[in-house]
Amino acid sequence: MKKLVWGILSSAKIGREKVIPAMQAAQYCDVQAIASRSLARARQAATALGIPRAYGSYEDLLADPAIEAVYNPLPNEQHVALTLQAARAGKHVLCEKPMALHADELVIMAGGRVTHQGTCNDTATHRALEQVFDHRIAVHQLAGQWVAVPKI
Repeated sequence: MKKLVWGILSSAKIGREKVIPAMQAAQYCDVQAIASRSLARARQAATALGIPRAYGSYEDLLADPAIEAVYNPLPNEQHVALTLQAARAGKHVLCEKPMALHADELVIMAGGRVTHQGTCNDTATHRALEQVFDHRIAVHQLAGQWVAVPKI
């Protein structure tokens, strides 16, 4: 199996300290780029993490044809816009929770063929996800968490 080539949308702390190192240790992940609103911050994070390419805008990273998937740890209010932009650019997306702040945003994401798999304690969001993505996901409570999983 070939490695999936990743780009990181943001130099956020959770990415730098937790997710990116885990991705770099994973057998099938190849983190090749990171973007920030500031090219200097992107370069600093890239150097610290051994990432080959740095971009001063999210759009530049999304335009990179070598990037197959992106990790989106941006602030919650930016999840919908950048996740949809990445999907339209043909990228797979791993988005931090919450996927959206409001149910109507989920409808927009469903139209963009975005699906969800993850956990959180927000029952209302997961119930909305279940309705929006009916026939594609199911929502179940497991160990006190609401879990959305793709239906097979």
